[in-house]
Amino acid sequence: MATLDYTTPVVGRIALLGAKILNLVEAFGRFVRFSGAAFVGISAVRTWSRRERIMRQLYSVGTASIPVLLLTGAFIGMVLALESYLQFRSIGQETRLGGVINISLCKQLGPVLAAVMLAGRVGCALTAELGSMRVTEQIDAMRAMASDPVRVLVVPRVLACTAM
Repeated sequence: MATLDYTTPVVGRIALLGAKILNLVEAFGRFVRFSGAAFVGISAVRTWSRRERIMRQLYSVGTASIPVLLLTGAFIGMVLALESYLQFRSIGQETRLGGVINISLCKQLGPVLAAVMLAGRVGCALTAELGSMRVTEQIDAMRAMASDPVRVLVVPRVLACTAM
């Protein structure tokens, strides 16, 4: 009668779990190094204070996002008014609907929606821009010319996202 070796699948699963945990820790370490390099770059004002670097990012993050935010706010306000009108009419307060929607959008729902829409729009745009630079090896070319891509590309974008 042959004996079965039960330890091999268990050892294989433990090794796979260990490899996943090591990959997770390694990815977190790369993130911490990248974040640290960005914060060090922020402290070096001369690298990001060049007008053309920071102004382009401020425009892209802030001013170019206004139409998306306005459109989102307008449609949310219209849906809120449409859904609330019958309730307000049933108690005879339909004249107060505009004020309630204004307060609810400006104080409560507006900032949350603006943050989500801004993060989605700006995050996608920045990721696409930096990703295409990576694919076309522009970032490697910057390193070859002894320029720090984090200070030139990342720091102005982080500052623009924080400011806007």
